[in-house]
Amino acid sequence: MSMRNVRWGAAAAALLVVAIAGPVVGQTGPEKRTERREKRKEKREDRKEKRAERRENRKEKRSVRREKYEASRAKYREKRAEYKALKEKGEKGELSDEEQKKLATMKKRRDELAARHEKRKAKRQERRATRKERREKRKAEILEKYPDVEKRPRLRREMNKHARRMAFLEQAREVAEAEERPEALARIEELIERENARHAERTTKLSASATEEASP
Repeated sequence: MSMRNVRWGAAAAALLVVAIAGPVVGQTGPEKRTERREKRKEKREDRKEKRAERRENRKEKRSVRREKYEASRAKYREKRAEYKALKEKGEKGELSDEEQKKLATMKKRRDELAARHEKRKAKRQERRATRKERREKRKAEILEKYPDVEKRPRLRREMNKHARRMAFLEQAREVAEAEERPEALARIEELIERENARHAERTTKLSASATEEASP
């Protein structure tokens, strides 16, 4: 039997199999590309909806904070006007016993707030005076632990991010301590612990990835 007859026999057998089993159904190249395009489009739409939802949530939270701020400012203005009226009335000697007690309480409160303000002001001045020293100390600590930090942009970004967050939280803690707000102080302490834990986990991952990249 010649090779030509063998090839013709194989082709005939293949046609017979197709005729019996039916054609193999599958997606063509354009169909696959269209399907992938549709899936990408669905993912984009899903991400777009989630972004819009997060945007609305942030907008709502900002609105709530703004309302609380406006309410507190209105209350402050009302108290200030009341104190001014009582003070003017006291200078004229027209205060009742109840009004005198109220004015004395308001004066005591104002003195306490003024003392707290001075304390915070002194602390800010102290931190401003030692800022350079603290920055150099922190830089030395980082370089001691990560000598190649300047060559690792991801690690450097993480250090800057952690420094910004901790500076904000430290300032918030000072305000909570000065205003004697234990609930806010407990919440801030919790946030500081979470940020330190996040930073430690992140630096560990970055160090591990750097070690893997450096290994042959």
